[in-house]
Amino acid sequence: MCRRTVLVSKASNRLSVRRERLRFNSKAAAVRRAAVTTSAPGPTSARQGAWPGNRSRSSPLGVTGRGFSVLPCAWSKPVIPGYRDGQIGPLHRVVNMEPRRILLVDDDPDIRDLVHRTIGHEFPAAEIREATDEGSLNGALAGWVPDVLITDFDLRWSDGLKVFEWVKAAAPACCTVMFTGTGDEDLAVRAMKQGFDDYIVKRSSQLRRLAASVRIAYDRHRERRELTENRDLVLKELYHRLHNNLQIVVSLMRMTEKAMMDLEARQQLADLRRRIQALTALQEEFYRSQDFRRVDFEAFLEGLARNLVGLAGGRIGLTTEIASTHLTVDVAAPLGLIANELITNVLKHAFPESATGNLLVSLEQQAGELVLTIKDDGEGSRGKQSSGGGLGARLIERLAEQIGAGVEMNLSDAGVTCTVRLPS
Repeated sequence: MCRRTVLVSKASNRLSVRRERLRFNSKAAAVRRAAVTTSAPGPTSARQGAWPGNRSRSSPLGVTGRGFSVLPCAWSKPVIPGYRDGQIGPLHRVVNMEPRRILLVDDDPDIRDLVHRTIGHEFPAAEIREATDEGSLNGALAGWVPDVLITDFDLRWSDGLKVFEWVKAAAPACCTVMFTGTGDEDLAVRAMKQGFDDYIVKRSSQLRRLAASVRIAYDRHRERRELTENRDLVLKELYHRLHNNLQIVVSLMRMTEKAMMDLEARQQLADLRRRIQALTALQEEFYRSQDFRRVDFEAFLEGLARNLVGLAGGRIGLTTEIASTHLTVDVAAPLGLIANELITNVLKHAFPESATGNLLVSLEQQAGELVLTIKDDGEGSRGKQSSGGGLGARLIERLAEQIGAGVEMNLSDAGVTCTVRLPS
């Protein structure tokens, strides 16, 4: 009898624990519902008040009417007297209060109202603007950059694809969702190819999915922006360190050059140092550029020509006719070294010792080609430039072959004209 009494007592205790858990869960659900209906006011609080059909006992928080039934998508964290914070567990979700600017384009006021309420509950701190025609769309985009676009396809005054183009022109980073009741699979494919982040059929059961889709699209765009910023930061740091390392190499070579006694070896080391200096200058342009994939070749070539001619002590006049040009890394580095070799060759052979003269550096687009021209009025065919068998000439030939360029050299008594033609 004693053992049976103990078993009955344990069963009674377990039943009491279950009843207590059920009572706690009911109390937690009631507090969560109260927390949603009394959420903090935000930019959309005027539209989050009493909804039509709120008195329905089957869905006390929903909307009934017009064939729709909408439940709020975001829950506020419940606060229950007598329980510690976090005791409820992982079932609750904190409302995301990050500010967002959402543009809603739809010419149906009923649908627009329901979407506004649904998105407002998902993003309580969002500023939601509505556009019903082309004039209101232009007014909404004037001085205001949306983060999210929700648009219908079949509009009386336009269509969703054209609205996408207008909004993307004003806000390229805006994420876009098409919410339409007219269309088929072909339209969905067209919308996704155009660049929409999602395509949702306009139904009562899809309003929750619309809110989730907007959140996913926005978070995806934000992650892309963060990855792009991190990548640019890493590239900028990499270019900066490479530039500093090249400067150290140039300094070490200059020190070694001063310590060398052999004049021919010193001259060869000086030529090598100038080539590395040209790469250093090009690397500096990469570091300063906003787009790390392309470089302002106009600024690089202008600075290179002036620095090299400056070594002549003012006895050579420089004229530059350089068009605004941006080149990729793979093309800019070889072409920059070619320009360095050609200008250095002019300084060494066209104007030996104390000779004076003029140098023209030109870069322009001609018939689908990028044309680099280095022209001088020096000794021409009478000088040493006619041999063309040195290290510099071989280097020019290899670099031109690397980028698919053609090199032409015309010698005359009036000077030398070297032309490099690179297909655009």
